[in-house]
Amino acid sequence: MSPVLLVVLAPFAVGLVVWAIVDLERYLMFAVLTSIVFPASLGKPGGANIAAADVLLLLALVSWLINNAVGNAPDPMVRGSKLILAGVAFAAIQAVSLIWTTNPHRTLQFSIQAFELFVIFPAVFASLPRSVRIVEKGLILFLGATAVLAVALLFVYATNPTARQAGTYLPGMGKNPAGSYEAFGLVIGYALFLLRPRLRWLLVLVVLLDAGGLVASASRGAMLGAAAGIFVVSLIMRRGAAAAAMAMLILVAAYFVVIAPGEAAKTAHAGAYSSASLRLQLWGAALHTIHLHPFLGVGAGAYYDFRNGQSDPNNTLLRTWAETGILGLLALMYLLFVYSQMVARWRRHPDRYAAALAAACAGVFMVQFMHSEVDVSWVRGLGSMMFASLGMTIALERLTEHETAPAIDPATTEAVPARAAPGDERLRARIGMSSE
Repeated sequence: MSPVLLVVLAPFAVGLVVWAIVDLERYLMFAVLTSIVFPASLGKPGGANIAAADVLLLLALVSWLINNAVGNAPDPMVRGSKLILAGVAFAAIQAVSLIWTTNPHRTLQFSIQAFELFVIFPAVFASLPRSVRIVEKGLILFLGATAVLAVALLFVYATNPTARQAGTYLPGMGKNPAGSYEAFGLVIGYALFLLRPRLRWLLVLVVLLDAGGLVASASRGAMLGAAAGIFVVSLIMRRGAAAAAMAMLILVAAYFVVIAPGEAAKTAHAGAYSSASLRLQLWGAALHTIHLHPFLGVGAGAYYDFRNGQSDPNNTLLRTWAETGILGLLALMYLLFVYSQMVARWRRHPDRYAAALAAACAGVFMVQFMHSEVDVSWVRGLGSMMFASLGMTIALERLTEHETAPAIDPATTEAVPARAAPGDERLRARIGMSSE
């Protein structure tokens, strides 16, 4: 690194350290959360990619320890959450597979990554937010970052003819990650659209921008995830069916108008094949590995398809079973089961303001889970946002656990809690909700 760059970055780094120590909550929800949108690798120590979010998260953990020692930060919310304990169990199974793995180095590397994704991200984002309002601010800032990314994707798509066939690629970011980030933004914007009636037209513009970025990415898996995420948001909010149907129809139409012609052009010449046919081969190879190692698998991160030269079968469930056997698959299914129970509770939750934010987080989780059924799984960046959103859902439940029967504002017919969390009442007044 050049001396000039060091001089420029040093004050910025010092500012981040001070921010993390003085105001850890906002540092986490603004700096760490937004940095997830930029997953470009800063280095590969031990062969593992390290992104900006990893460095900022490490600083948050150090600040948490310091603040906790002097009583300015809460203890980690681990014991009281079935969801985080399920994540701990899954991460532990990845580490235990070191006993029988076929590739100890890859298993150790993946076990560390799984611990960060399944334990650290949920625990941090579940424990540190102190109000519902700060969660919304963080999601709004993340939405803004995806809108900026959408502009970049649309610009490259418009100026690069190859993007219409191969998808839109940005420096340090392929089409599938870019598509997932746009799907995250689309789902968050849709949830806020249902929450904030006074800002609907602005949110419609942002949602359309993210939808354009999603289509420009040409990521079919991200489009599938976006449709699933929108469905989850409408399910929790118990309304918005017409808007959800409209969004899904737009995505379907965009696929046939923009993406399908490019796919047809790619496979028009002799010997060409589509990524869909390749995925079928990858799934078949994973099933063969499962047949050979059904109970223990080959070890976390140790899966490799020599015929196709792939280390991921492009399906989360198949990869989990192939690598950690029945035990790992059951642990993952238990985590998903506990999470579905939480989603069901939010559907009936009296605080519809917090429920809208929980719906956004659940939608983000669903986007990446569905995308990873047809693409690589448990990667930093996309996986980081997936499990950060899981943690924020837990935080919202913690912050509203003492809510009583809702009051009804006749002007909006919205259910709002009888007791608002500190700092949230002024927001309700601005968006047309009242708990009086």
